Amino acid sequence: MANNNAKIKFLSGQYAGSEIELTPFTAIVLGRNPAVSNFVFSNENISRKHCSIQYNPNDRRFAVSDYSSSGTYINNVKRMQQGSVEYLNGGDTIKLGRTDEIIQLIAPQRFENERGASDQDIYDDDDDDRATQKMSASQAAAQPQLTVRGGSEDSYNAGNSEASVQNQVNNNQYNGQFVQKVSCTLGTIGLIFAGAAFLVCLISLIYILATDAQHFAPACVVYINNWGGSFEFIAVFAFVGLILGIVQLSKNVTKDAKIKNIGTVAIVLAVVAMLLFSYIYMSAASCPKRELIEYGIGQAGESLDDMLNELFQ
Repeated sequence: MANNNAKIKFLSGQYAGSEIELTPFTAIVLGRNPAVSNFVFSNENISRKHCSIQYNPNDRRFAVSDYSSSGTYINNVKRMQQGSVEYLNGGDTIKLGRTDEIIQLIAPQRFENERGASDQDIYDDDDDDRATQKMSASQAAAQPQLTVRGGSEDSYNAGNSEASVQNQVNNNQYNGQFVQKVSCTLGTIGLIFAGAAFLVCLISLIYILATDAQHFAPACVVYINNWGGSFEFIAVFAFVGLILGIVQLSKNVTKDAKIKNIGTVAIVLAVVAMLLFSYIYMSAASCPKRELIEYGIGQAGESLDDMLNELFQ
């Protein structure tokens, strides 16, 4: 029994020779982003989400939507506008940007009881049902010709079988989901590190100002000294949060704003924490020794006065 489903055929490029069936009314996406694309391409000239193809069996047309910045070319002549939709017919081709990725749209065959035509006219090639943009004679001659083969067993034997292509699609989708989970986890860890560093630095600054704002620099020295040398770990936390936030944004392939915000917030908190840490640390490092000694004597004198007052009360 002959196969009667719409197909796309990769005439050249990464999937050259492969054919795959289309499910009616279900769009397939082509691009470099494995999280949103059914067919993932490695060519950098192809957009992350380049275009989509959807077949409508009611009018036997293919709806091609372009999302790219490099363009999708119809029959190697007309360039689609970004965000536009074109309705093409069986036999038309699309090319992804300025690449050699050319895909032919193949409409399913029609039977006699459907249109009353001969068995030889199995594809919709009528002149009044073609795309408005035609290939020139020289361009049409340069395009690989579709060979109609009968039988379900040999119709997809074109170098790469449909099963192998579908397996690659599934692997690409799985890899995209795995990368997304890892990047989301890294972003969450980065947010925790950056948030902890930010809170400690903010609380430290407020404490120092509340303790002795008039002698800020020596107060910073005393505060850092009370940490026992562990104050520098705040900078480490902030740096780790910054790096993980950057990694999360670079590996993030989803359009979910909530997930993207994880890395962004982690980076912002890490940068602010580093600024607060640098302000406190540099204030302590730049404190003159004489001012520090006078501050220490003043603190010691206040402590002695408090002890005497307690004794003679």
